[in-house]
Amino acid sequence: MLNLIVSFARVEVTAVDAKQFEKLLAQANGLSPDQFKRLVQAYASGGGLDAGRVWDSAVYSIAEQKLAALGINRACPGCGSIAVERNGTNAAGIQRFRCQDCGKSFTHFTGTLLEKSRFPWEVWVEVLRMVLNDDALQTIKTVLEQDFGCDGINIKTVFAMRMKLIHAMAAMPTPKLTGVIQLDESFIRESQKGQNRELVSYVKGIERAARYGRKPSKLGTMGAEFATILTAVDSRGYCICKVVSLGRANPDSVIDLYETHCIDAAYLCSDANYIYEDACNLLDIPHYVRPSNYSTVIEKAGYLYADSGKPPEERKAHNRALLERLYREGQIDYIAHREDLTYADFDRLKKNYRLSLARVNELHSDIKLMIEKKMTNVATKYLNAYMGFFTYRRNWRVEHGHSPANRRDAETILEHLIAQKITLTRPELEQITLDIPRPSGRAAQILKEKTETARKLTANKYFKYDEEDIPSFNTREILLDAPRSRLLEIAKAHKLKGYTKMTGWGLAAAIAKLPNIDEIVMDLIVRHRNYEIAEEDIKYLQSLRFQSKD
Repeated sequence: MLNLIVSFARVEVTAVDAKQFEKLLAQANGLSPDQFKRLVQAYASGGGLDAGRVWDSAVYSIAEQKLAALGINRACPGCGSIAVERNGTNAAGIQRFRCQDCGKSFTHFTGTLLEKSRFPWEVWVEVLRMVLNDDALQTIKTVLEQDFGCDGINIKTVFAMRMKLIHAMAAMPTPKLTGVIQLDESFIRESQKGQNRELVSYVKGIERAARYGRKPSKLGTMGAEFATILTAVDSRGYCICKVVSLGRANPDSVIDLYETHCIDAAYLCSDANYIYEDACNLLDIPHYVRPSNYSTVIEKAGYLYADSGKPPEERKAHNRALLERLYREGQIDYIAHREDLTYADFDRLKKNYRLSLARVNELHSDIKLMIEKKMTNVATKYLNAYMGFFTYRRNWRVEHGHSPANRRDAETILEHLIAQKITLTRPELEQITLDIPRPSGRAAQILKEKTETARKLTANKYFKYDEEDIPSFNTREILLDAPRSRLLEIAKAHKLKGYTKMTGWGLAAAIAKLPNIDEIVMDLIVRHRNYEIAEEDIKYLQSLRFQSKD
């Protein structure tokens, strides 16, 4: 605030002597932003000046000094020439420049976040601090009104400021991920929050009605009712999070993310979704796979935990034998295309490289916390910007050892954002639309039909396919995707001749011809899962307990 007082004091020649002026400066540190604004208004009123113009001069003066110190627009923003000359000042007293090569006229503010902004530097720092702390729009508005004299500031203006800052952080360069990289998808319910016009349905045949309270999706994460966020994190903690589609992602999304944001991966770690296997095959990268039902499988097989009552050595020997058997049967985690590895060799590699999905699972928890709890969801058309902001903030924490939360951090970040000259104008913000891949009408219809059939076969009205269930709705692909041990069990139960000598493809083809193949496929899917009812349905059913019965 002292710098702002100094800048303001230099705008007009005052009648006070040097001692009085120094006394004024000594008292300036105790002024709040709101008090300073009232001081400006009193000064302008006493001198018969235009208060708005005097305020603008004070505001722009300190910001102009900041931008000049950062070297912003030292060269022409149009052609990059350093042959620039002063070209007078505008009505607010801002120095203008003109390029001697291309003739473009500009200021230090041109092309930055602060262009055409009438808010002081300190207001932008405070707004950024609150954005970094996930403060609500209404909280930001209240603070600006009560502490910074921004009387009557419109909530839409606050939203535009927040989106400008989030857009700028999302567009900042990201570090390349390397070494052991964990990948997985996270899912956020499609939202049209703030939409004033008629809601748009992205699912053919299903009306997109407004959602009040918890309303579970009709078809789950494979349909267009969810936005799919592809996430990756390396062993250092650096991450990248990108919205890639409505509904199921594809291998191209994984390949694009790797080629854009990763380099020299030692291993890619993922769940059993086929998109990662296809991508790793094309990229020729070692692939560690940990199915989502890992814990369910080992528990059902008799894995012993510390509270089992068994002596430690006996428990350890039992668990090792159990895991070795499950590994041979292809029911637990493994490294793709390394059938030659014994369980001992695999376990050694797993421990040496620390192969797991722990980091990416933590990432998902933090994403859900920010979007669903702190933000109370965001419009899907803005979701990619929020994911870029989430990525920037998390990578900043890795680099600096703490999350950016105080005013010093906020000012440092604001300076970096301005130096990158990334800005989002109000018209550009209003023209943002949802432009990501989504299931075709035919694909959506097939998913709907298959889901209805599955609910009848399983007698589970909450059944929904998820991204790890099946590679496609092609029966033979589903069978080929299952562990060979499961196919052998099916063949034995149905007394298929010579099944032990069949190749994987031959075994799948033989099973596909069985008359009850639909029930067989559903049994494969249900056994493979680590849940019976999706989390969103569980939360919905729990919420019904608190609703009035009247």
